[in-house]
Amino acid sequence: MKLSLFSKITLFSIFLVVIAGGVVRMTGSGMGCPDWPKCFDCYIPPTDASQLPENYKDIYSEKREGKIKRFGDFLTALGFEKEAKELVADKSLLEEQDFSAFNTWTEYINRLCGALAGLLILIQMIWAFASFKKRKLLSFLALFLLLLTLFQAWFGAMVVATNIVPWVLSTHMMLAIVMILVQLYIIKLCAGKSRVLVSKPLYAISVIGILLMIVQTLWGTQVRQQIDVISETVNRENWMDNLVGIFFYHRTMAIAIILIGVSYFYFSKKENKHRKLSFWILGIVLAEGIVGKLFSVLGMPAFLQPIHLLLSMILLSFLFYSFITSKLK
Repeated sequence: MKLSLFSKITLFSIFLVVIAGGVVRMTGSGMGCPDWPKCFDCYIPPTDASQLPENYKDIYSEKREGKIKRFGDFLTALGFEKEAKELVADKSLLEEQDFSAFNTWTEYINRLCGALAGLLILIQMIWAFASFKKRKLLSFLALFLLLLTLFQAWFGAMVVATNIVPWVLSTHMMLAIVMILVQLYIIKLCAGKSRVLVSKPLYAISVIGILLMIVQTLWGTQVRQQIDVISETVNRENWMDNLVGIFFYHRTMAIAIILIGVSYFYFSKKENKHRKLSFWILGIVLAEGIVGKLFSVLGMPAFLQPIHLLLSMILLSFLFYSFITSKLK
């Protein structure tokens, strides 16, 4: 197997983690395991509450309190003193959920996907450094991705420690996006192909599309934060009616992204450049539009959430790959 193929498999594993994370979010299984990296202090999690001590909630609540304090110290050192104080003072974060075998194993499978991705990223880094003299940039990027993965794993522990505080989870998501973009550049370097000469319009559309997708993803995480609050008092079918503010920006931005997809397809066909990529971009944009409409018609069904997230990540990936494999005429 060549490193170029292995790098694509590694990218697939990262996407697998994103999908698994979406399923965890969809099913509300984020706190299925109250500790990290083990699950209920086990490598193989329990299947029934009878396998846990009677006071397991008190045990993990006490452990969580210590982790939150340490995370607060970390945030304070970075200059986020206000956020740190809010986390430490919020005693609701110490409340433990009742044991659910479904939630526990859903979260555990998510962690296994993360472990697989981490292993592949480690192997990729070792493989890249085996030819360091010929591929210095590739080697350093592979090392950077490994370090980023380790930080992401630690931050995942903080997501659990803070009982899935929304902004912490959003940061966790943005780190995953950076990992995908870095891996795409590694794939590009492994391919070793020269960049395609494109016109200013096609090049600009890629750049604008990337920026819009990053903003759209950030807004999407904030919409998700609104839903976390709304879901406590409102039935799922009425969530969309109760969304305000950023949701309307998010929905309006979707129109701009559709225009990006159509424009990219038009100029790609006109110049006969990135033709195959343009079909994928247009198809994903249209699929996202359909999913968005189904969100509205069906009352935001849970099964559409990971699909919506996955399509967004793939679209951003294609636009970014177009950008890094193109060069202005």
